[in-house]
Amino acid sequence: MNLSPLLKLFNQISGYNQFADALHAGHYQELSRQPLGVLTAARPALLAALQADLQRPILFITARAERARIFTEQIQFWSQSPDDVYRLPDPDALPHEKVPWGAETIQGRLNALSALVQYRQNTDPDQLPPIVVVSARGLMHHTLPPAEFTVERYQVGQRIRLNDVLSQWVQLGYQPEEVVEMPGSFSRRGGILDVYPTNAAAPVRIELFGDEIDSLREFDPASQRSDQRIKSFTLAPATEALPRRAEHAAVQVGRCNLADLQPSTRLSFEEDISKLSAGTAFKGIEYYIPFFYNGHKDESIQKNNSSILDYLPQEALIFLDDSNELPAVIDEVEIQARTLKHDLIEVGDLPTHWPDSYFGWSDLAHALTERTPLNLGFTHFRHEPANTNGRPA
Repeated sequence: MNLSPLLKLFNQISGYNQFADALHAGHYQELSRQPLGVLTAARPALLAALQADLQRPILFITARAERARIFTEQIQFWSQSPDDVYRLPDPDALPHEKVPWGAETIQGRLNALSALVQYRQNTDPDQLPPIVVVSARGLMHHTLPPAEFTVERYQVGQRIRLNDVLSQWVQLGYQPEEVVEMPGSFSRRGGILDVYPTNAAAPVRIELFGDEIDSLREFDPASQRSDQRIKSFTLAPATEALPRRAEHAAVQVGRCNLADLQPSTRLSFEEDISKLSAGTAFKGIEYYIPFFYNGHKDESIQKNNSSILDYLPQEALIFLDDSNELPAVIDEVEIQARTLKHDLIEVGDLPTHWPDSYFGWSDLAHALTERTPLNLGFTHFRHEPANTNGRPA
């Protein structure tokens, strides 16, 4: 059920019209001085109405992952374009936990980032800009810089260099398989390429005539039968840890002191260094994101990790669900991460001076303040970090 026909009722509310007009005019500072005090139940409908009326990307930040999931579903119920409402999932592991992310998490994060990248490239006036919902942990985690997030486009009639395309897919994290069944995989059978973009609902079969794309069809990954013909499709990276930067990451990880680690732990790190040196994606590669984009000798590569805030265009709107709970949860995650890091180093399961994979509240508060977030809740936005007494050094 979709409730978007009811959004027109917002235009009959003078307070909403004044609010939308103020946003359209760019009066963010005035609006951010006081909490907006929007009832929780009304927030999904309000965001969907603003998506349609203002035609701007929206980032909605809430504290907890479950709340982010519920809000995403509710906004989709109200939105005129539910497919343009995304959730940036939390990583499946706490910072410093060496646990591979699941396929659903990887695809969900790439979908959300891809939507923001493609918004800047899209010239279709009928497509609504994306709404992205994110929780505290999703906001905190490092990701690849926007300049590294390339979205490739393929269309019927396009000429391609087959070997170059296959090499490019590998560098974007796609893995060759006999049969394409999961996002992030591809296969080749003569002049037929199958690929499952991480930003697509279905895999695509590319039929070549020489070096020209003769046809594009979506296909069912279960039956492998071709279905709907399409004119074009886009292909986003298959991981936030791009294999084309993996060799640099391998060098950086290799400089860490592995000698004091437990033998089994040291062996695991050494095996991963070998995989990184090979320049291909592997399960758990996201654990090494902090090493991929920092301190690179190539000056063209952004020398810091990024958050989803770096993907927002200047005209994007940022809304906070509860401005008090957000920093409290971020502080809580920081304490857990530092405690875990301290304990892992103590028992020889993590090298000393291992970099963090997240932004703390002080960094995020500064970045948010520069973008003038609007607080839908009832409490004032807190800039300073909470008391972190007891946090391990």
